[in-house]
Amino acid sequence: MSNMLRSFGIITILSIIGKLLGFGREALIAAYFGTSKVADVFFMANIIPLIMFTAIGTAIQAGIIPLYMKDRESNLKLASSNLNMIGSVFIWAAVGFSLFTFIFADSIIQLMAPGFSHEQLELGAVLTKILAPTIILLTFMAISTGVLHSRKHFLLPALSPAVQNIFVILAIVFLSVRYGVIGLTIGVLSGVFVQFVIQFPSLRKSGFRLKVHFTPELRRRLMLFIPIIAAALFLQLNDVVDRIITSTLASGSVAAINYASRLVWIPVSLIMTPLITVFYPALVEKTSMSGEGFIQMVKRGMFLILVIAIPFEIIMLLEGKQVVEFAFQRGVFGDEALELTWSAFFFFAVALPFFAIRDFLMNALYAVRQFQAAMYACMIGLIINAGLSFLLASVIGIGGVALATSVSMVMTVIFLFLTLKKLYDFSVDGFMLRIFKVVLISVVAWFAGYVCDFSIEKELAGIIATSIIVFLIYGLLLWLGDVIKRDDITEFRKGK
Repeated sequence: MSNMLRSFGIITILSIIGKLLGFGREALIAAYFGTSKVADVFFMANIIPLIMFTAIGTAIQAGIIPLYMKDRESNLKLASSNLNMIGSVFIWAAVGFSLFTFIFADSIIQLMAPGFSHEQLELGAVLTKILAPTIILLTFMAISTGVLHSRKHFLLPALSPAVQNIFVILAIVFLSVRYGVIGLTIGVLSGVFVQFVIQFPSLRKSGFRLKVHFTPELRRRLMLFIPIIAAALFLQLNDVVDRIITSTLASGSVAAINYASRLVWIPVSLIMTPLITVFYPALVEKTSMSGEGFIQMVKRGMFLILVIAIPFEIIMLLEGKQVVEFAFQRGVFGDEALELTWSAFFFFAVALPFFAIRDFLMNALYAVRQFQAAMYACMIGLIINAGLSFLLASVIGIGGVALATSVSMVMTVIFLFLTLKKLYDFSVDGFMLRIFKVVLISVVAWFAGYVCDFSIEKELAGIIATSIIVFLIYGLLLWLGDVIKRDDITEFRKGK
């Protein structure tokens, strides 16, 4: 078995474990806090340090892998030195963001949640201060992950999220009863700290040390990160827009859109994210070869993601309400919370394949150092999302916010694809024909699933039966239609 296929298998297994624990975490949060005002505050406070970190983390992940791999080809000592200098700059930046978040927590939460009450704003500021140190810890982990991925070591980065989820689950069970949402927040901080403890030794072993010495070369390299940071901010601001608007809707809308988003992302994280992760170093390697090899890998990656995502999307659209009910409806999560979450879940699910394809195409542009093009794509997506969210939220409420996100995701993918096509001017005739076949097969699989769903009234039995029928019909038609070529699997195993 090739290293690429083995890595995909390891990441997938660990992702399944992590996501099962993550599902348990979200289900417990829903059971204990539902879509209450307190839950809204927690999810709003939880995203604030992530906004601050995402800009740094994405710049590290998208920039360090290609730069470190390129430097390492010529001089390992130079690669380590450059890593130390660039990484140190980002860590000190994270320290600054963490202090800023802690000091101005009250103002930040007021800006992001204009629809919150005075009590919610006060609680949100407290939770934001507790979570502020996670920015520093996550930055250390991002550098470690970038170095490990560049060496095609995927085990530790894939394992650490599972450990974090365990700590959050323990906090919910043992701390929430006595300390409420503050206990849950302490659990999140503890989980991130344990992730840091797990990965930090590998970072030290790589020779990383905090060392900042500004040189013309360092300044030149840092300038490359500006569009990456901007792109990451634009991406994260989509979530901010969603939460700002939902904070002005019915109570519990912030929590509901978070539950829906997490549930939609499960198949993406389980199958497609590992695929994207193992493809990225291979994409970077292809940039030093012929452009044709790079483009073939991009098209192959897009196609595999699409093929994998579609049956999950069909099941979500057919059985979405039952899936949400099975996942969350227990404890204080009642019928009103179910309707809110289901409305957002349905409109998120409409664009499921594009969630993963966007990340893959972003990585493809990063691999060829087209950072500004990626930034423009994310900016366009944000503008579309913000405009449509304001318009649609007044018409269909929380579902309109989710639909706006889905539309912006589709438009971002189209822009990214056209950008790559312009750069390399590659043919899409055969590629589009295969996609057309997949669409026809998807319609047949959806109809078979619809008939099955209509025939079985029991909720869990309906989900299981519909899933089996959809996957069987879909897989059989893919095989009969010769849609998946032997080269797709062979080249993936070889990492080509």
